Amino acid sequence: MATDYKWNSSSSGIWGDAGNWSIIDENGTESPASDWPETGDCAKFDSEVTITDSVSAEKIVAESGLVFKSDLSAAEIEIKGGNLSVGGNFSWSGKVSVSGDVEVSGSASANAADLTSGGNIHFGKKYEGTNPSNIECAGEFKISGNGIADGDDSFLLRGNLSAKSIVIEGNKKTSFLGGCSSIITTETQTYGGNVLVNSDITIECSSVTFEKNLVSHSKDSKKDVTITGDCVFKGTVGSEVSAQNNEKIKNLSVSGSVTAYGDFYTSGTLTFGKEVFLAADDIVFSSENNISFKGGIKGNANASGNGTVYLTTVTPYDIEIGGSVTDVNNVVFNGNVVLNSSVSAAKDIVFNSNAVLNSNISAK
Repeated sequence: MATDYKWNSSSSGIWGDAGNWSIIDENGTESPASDWPETGDCAKFDSEVTITDSVSAEKIVAESGLVFKSDLSAAEIEIKGGNLSVGGNFSWSGKVSVSGDVEVSGSASANAADLTSGGNIHFGKKYEGTNPSNIECAGEFKISGNGIADGDDSFLLRGNLSAKSIVIEGNKKTSFLGGCSSIITTETQTYGGNVLVNSDITIECSSVTFEKNLVSHSKDSKKDVTITGDCVFKGTVGSEVSAQNNEKIKNLSVSGSVTAYGDFYTSGTLTFGKEVFLAADDIVFSSENNISFKGGIKGNANASGNGTVYLTTVTPYDIEIGGSVTDVNNVVFNGNVVLNSSVSAAKDIVFNSNAVLNSNISAK
């Protein structure tokens, strides 16, 4: 039978000490406890408390903040007026609601359970949730990846995430898996390592930076990525060479401006809503469907020779450029082309298929 316990000791103590607890009966009457809250029980706190030992609990309700110096496992947590701090690992299997910040030094894991914070959320090592596990954060969502090897996962999301901003630190992989469809921030998003998608996702933000590659998980299940803000792609999007966990994106659509350092490979459409800035010498845009540059392409004036732009698609699909192409050395079109604005190259413009020229082109 579930029992309600109330912390009646000092501001710091051991969870597993009956002397720190009283029992509350159905009439609200308190009496000394002979044990402490365990599975099925509810633990209540009226003031801020620091717990010094590891805790496995069913339900925790606190009027103020709580500090757990070691590991914490709970089915449900409600902190009404403060922060939650966990010095070890944190796992939960029911709804966790914290009015303030959530700070976890170790790893965090959610078993088909949501996490809501009225402040910032910071996981020191990694986070993984089973489907569905959603996260709602009024402030910054950050994972530091401490102790995680470069290239390994520090963030595995099987649910949706909304926050003010997102920072995944270091060269640690992010995996957007089944159950994940939207990653929404009012400000910026930064992913320090590779980003793997195994679910069609929409990223809403003011801007997003991918420090490494953005790829699909499986050859037989390539995924769509839709981005509503400005983008900086410092690695490749998709992969030219097929491999598990390193596949092409299906359809990529970016409504904001793009700064590109690497190549783009999609099995579906490739759509850019605003100007694409080339930050490297030679960049490939390759699609097995239509490619559309609604805002044009601008080369990198600081790159040696400004490089070459390779635009490749397959019949019967088109490469459509709605804005001007400037500050590039060479432009190579491998596919049907529709040009609605001027294209200017310092050296050569090469058409290896049909071209519809609705504006001026110039090359030296």
